[in-house]
Amino acid sequence: MKKIKELNVSVTYEVTLCDIEVPDEVYEALENIDEISTQDCFSSESKETTALDWLSTHVREKDGLEWNYSINNLE
Repeated sequence: MKKIKELNVSVTYEVTLCDIEVPDEVYEALENIDEISTQDCFSSESKETTALDWLSTHVREKDGLEWNYSINNLE
């Protein structure tokens, strides 16, 4: 058996939502964002924050269709 001091893994998954309705401000925020991270949301009034809030409420890991794991660091 091996002991790992640190394991850093990036996980991505894809979710498709169909026939949904979103508020206008959410649509506008999503329309102009290709990729978003919690690190992008420093201002509580930004479009990134609006999009991230909505996405974090409506997109769930358990709905993932395909999962990809990337090992970033193994010590």
